[in-house]
Amino acid sequence: MEIGDEHDEPQFVSDTSASTFMAAGPDAFHRSVAGKFRLAAGQALPQLEIRVHNLSLSVKTPVVHDTAPGAVSSELPTLPTVLRRAVAKSVGACIPPFLKQGGRRNAANRYILRDISGAFKPGTMTLVLGQPGSGKSSLLQLLSGRFPLESEDVTVDGDVMYNDESRELLARRLPQFAAYVPQQDLHLSTLTVRETHEFAHTCSTAHFNKHVEELLGHARRSEDNAQAQTTARSLLRHLPQITLELLGLQQCSSTIIGGQLQRGVSGGERKRVTTGEMLVGFKLALFLDSITTGLDSAAAFDIVSTLRGRARSFGQTVVAALLQPAPEVFELFDDVLLLMGGRVAYHGPVKEVRGYFESLGFYCPPGRDFADFLMDLGTDDQLRYQTDSSQEPPRTAKQFATRFSGSSIYQHNLQQLETPVDANMVDSAHKYMDSIPEFQQGFVASTLTLVRREMLVLSRNVAFVVGRAVMTVVMGLLYASTFYNFKATNVQVIMGVVFSVIFFVSLGQAAQIPTLFEARDIFYRQRRANFYRSSSFVLASTLSHIPVALFETFVFGSLIYW
Repeated sequence: MEIGDEHDEPQFVSDTSASTFMAAGPDAFHRSVAGKFRLAAGQALPQLEIRVHNLSLSVKTPVVHDTAPGAVSSELPTLPTVLRRAVAKSVGACIPPFLKQGGRRNAANRYILRDISGAFKPGTMTLVLGQPGSGKSSLLQLLSGRFPLESEDVTVDGDVMYNDESRELLARRLPQFAAYVPQQDLHLSTLTVRETHEFAHTCSTAHFNKHVEELLGHARRSEDNAQAQTTARSLLRHLPQITLELLGLQQCSSTIIGGQLQRGVSGGERKRVTTGEMLVGFKLALFLDSITTGLDSAAAFDIVSTLRGRARSFGQTVVAALLQPAPEVFELFDDVLLLMGGRVAYHGPVKEVRGYFESLGFYCPPGRDFADFLMDLGTDDQLRYQTDSSQEPPRTAKQFATRFSGSSIYQHNLQQLETPVDANMVDSAHKYMDSIPEFQQGFVASTLTLVRREMLVLSRNVAFVVGRAVMTVVMGLLYASTFYNFKATNVQVIMGVVFSVIFFVSLGQAAQIPTLFEARDIFYRQRRANFYRSSSFVLASTLSHIPVALFETFVFGSLIYW
């Protein structure tokens, strides 16, 4: 993407604030920063072209073929069948006959994605549409490196290439280059919006902050290098606040996110917090899953428009799955990918999609949103869109995919896959990607960052801290008065006291179970995004609980002992 004359853009100094960055609007901000970075880098900004060829994703699901008359095969495990299988696996041949499975159990492959081919170009926006269960989220997770492939029941066929590198080679570092915004809005309820973004910023930009001179020091003029480095440092310093302003969250930046038992931000604001948290940093590709759910049409348009400007200026590859986008949002995208039952019914330019489906015998009536029209295809609702045509229109996902594979648009997509990736783009991306580690922070720095967050969360869990303190003192006094002046030679009493003390201290940790369950899913998401190492999280969680454990042990033990 060409950028205008950098000397016509706003000039940023070391103390530039977030408001100054955003004074001319998001598009001008993106153009200005991208222009300075490009000039100081001495080449095009790193870009990522993603190519998919015959990609299929399948999972093995249990299918029970019961031999009883009238029995129906089922893929869904029930509690009795799961218990029987668990007992059978543990006991083996010794299992009683009445517990044995009545039918013959097989594993069948269930395809989530089937034979997907296409390219996602840098600087473009691709909209993914489809009914629930069509494979939209699975496709985004797979392309972004977030899909859990550890299970032996998951099979991936086909090729996914990032410029000229395969998915397998980039698997460990891929989250540093590709951001994924999930559907679920999972956050620590006691942190504020600003604190959530600042934590993501710390975990996602530490390496770049240390290598500003190395990455932005290749311009012909030293003044251009100095200006770009100054802009980068100021941008890094204010990036959380800039993200808040880009997403319209500055008014609620000091509000806690909240949860089921604690009031916080609204549902739409929570969705934008999720988007901002995962987009913090310098990513080459963005995969967005239902980021406009719960937002009004104006807010949805602003966010998608901002992402469009970001993609154009920085050459980012943006792939977004949206649910029922408004017409003005639909028109912001360059390409559209329509999925039906895991198959591609269309993948091509937005400007050609209407003509393509009209050639199949479908017509979108006036007053009907075109995105909704596309999602109705392949369902019973498509009958009202059919026109009188000499050819029989497709009805099933397989028929739609077969028709598309014979179209000129699909042949053009295949030609793109056969064309070599631009050598200059590959070289620029290699230099940047080879310098990025798997984690932005080192082990010690990452652990300290997590400890600070865990201590902050613990300090705001007032009910737990105060409750544990009061209960420790009260129970300590009760135990002390009950066993006051007992004979130290009575072994049964001593063992009873020891057992009761250990039981009380252990049982007291049960109050932390809801907090741990809340943090578990958040850990899974942030770990897959390479925010931190698993070992850092475990160590930080352990260290953050030591002060409470020491307090309980000291107070409770002192009361009983004396």
